[in-house]
Amino acid sequence: MAKALALLLDFCKAYDSVDRAFLYDVLRWLGCPVEYVSALQALHDGTQVRFLANGYHSRWVKVTCGIRQGCPLAPLLFLFVLETLYRRIDADSRVQGILLKSEAGMVQLKIGGYADDSASYVRSEREVGFILNITGEFALASGLRLNEGKL
Repeated sequence: MAKALALLLDFCKAYDSVDRAFLYDVLRWLGCPVEYVSALQALHDGTQVRFLANGYHSRWVKVTCGIRQGCPLAPLLFLFVLETLYRRIDADSRVQGILLKSEAGMVQLKIGGYADDSASYVRSEREVGFILNITGEFALASGLRLNEGKL
C-alpha cells in the first residue's frame, strides 16, 4: 500500500478575513456577470457594525473586509474564493495527490473541502511543503491566514 498523508487546512476567521477586492476579482475570473458583481459590491461596501456589551452600544465601525455575516450567499462566496486555491493545487505537477479507484477508473485527488475546512492529500512530506507554499501565496492574495495551531 502506498504512503498517503492528509494535510488539514483551517483558515482563521475565514469569512471575516476575505479581501473583498480579491473576491470580486475571483467572481469576474469565474465569469460572473458584471451586474452581479456590482450588486454584491453594493451589499458589502460601506457596511458598518456596532457592538452591544452590558447594555451599551459601541460607536459604529466600518467593516472593510470579509463576507457579511448572516448573508445566505456567504458560504457560496467563500467556496468561490477557495476554488482559486483548489485549482492552483490541482494544476501543480509537483503535487501528485493520491489515487482512488472509482467506477470510471483511477482518479487523482489532491484537495477537497467542506465549508471552510480543506484537506490536501499527498504522498510525501515534500508535497506538504509545496502545498504550504501554494497556500501561503493564496493567503497573501486572498487576505486569509492559516490557523497554524491546527496544522
